[in-house]
Amino acid sequence: MDEVALFSGGIDSFAGAANDLVCNNKSLLLVGHSGATKIRSVQDILIKELKERWHQRQVSFVPVCVSNIGARTVEHTQRTRPFLFACLGLVIAQMAEKDRFTFYENGVVSMNPPVSGDIVGGRATRTTHPRVLRGLERLFSLILEREISIDTPLQWMTKPEVVQLIKDAGMSDLLPMTCSCTRTHSRTKAQPHCGECSQCIDRRFAVLAAGMEEYEPASTYRLDLMTADRTGNENLRMALNYVAFFNKLRGVSQNRFLLEYSEFVSALADFRAAKSEVGTIEFITALDLAGRLDISEPALRTLLKRLRRSLDPLATDLGIPLDENSFIENLHGKGYRLNPNLREVALADIKEKGPPPAQS
Repeated sequence: MDEVALFSGGIDSFAGAANDLVCNNKSLLLVGHSGATKIRSVQDILIKELKERWHQRQVSFVPVCVSNIGARTVEHTQRTRPFLFACLGLVIAQMAEKDRFTFYENGVVSMNPPVSGDIVGGRATRTTHPRVLRGLERLFSLILEREISIDTPLQWMTKPEVVQLIKDAGMSDLLPMTCSCTRTHSRTKAQPHCGECSQCIDRRFAVLAAGMEEYEPASTYRLDLMTADRTGNENLRMALNYVAFFNKLRGVSQNRFLLEYSEFVSALADFRAAKSEVGTIEFITALDLAGRLDISEPALRTLLKRLRRSLDPLATDLGIPLDENSFIENLHGKGYRLNPNLREVALADIKEKGPPPAQS
């Protein structure tokens, strides 16, 4: 068995599994969690299709049912979900004699952008936020006294790119069988998606952007807030929040973005880990770089000069001596590259740690 991976039956987990099976030729032990029979049936159908279309021996499935039926709900947020899912993955991975397991989830969802008041603060799951996963890795490693790692192969992909993985694996017809909707109680065979929760809106955007609507038409959504008539519809709040958020994002400068959206800044520690895996940052010739950007070499050099000038205030504001190679190195005869000594850090990583101030 090559990999142990969490499998919810949603687009991301199915796309990740299909990609690893078909494109990466891996054998998978998939771990499914469900608290409702409708979700368990979705997982069972998808697993059955994967086994029938791929080698039976390359797919194994361990379903786990965790429910609070009969118990009084005292915690209404979803903040314990990542701990529960990760613990399930860890236990099954250990049973399979593995010290790592995989979460399949795209990077945009992992970052938990504050699209709506319903998915900020304690209401956001943070299931695969890099900081949460690194913390869980440290916890599990301390408990087991050996290194445990959690892989997120879809971390640097958008939702449409994840949908494209399903197409690339030759399983486009199984797209409508996956389930993203949070309102499973209202799920029907003809309309498995409510169309108004944040997960359905994410999904609808992604399917349309990936050009896959023929496999999942609007009729499969109870409410189609994207292309249908919205006159008099009272269920627009989440969709309107999405439009308002991304309209705001379009006008935010890079510096302001880092200040306003800490969800992304707090993931920078993970960028350092990703960077350390790259042995060498290669130089790119001016000709090749200009070609990749589809601009001329003179235009490239003009852009680089402007970029370097835009960084001058950092030296003034921070008192740090910077030269023209501090961010982008230029070596005669070789070209350009990002300075390999760069390190991206979150503010919390550089604050001085110490005991809290005494109360007066």
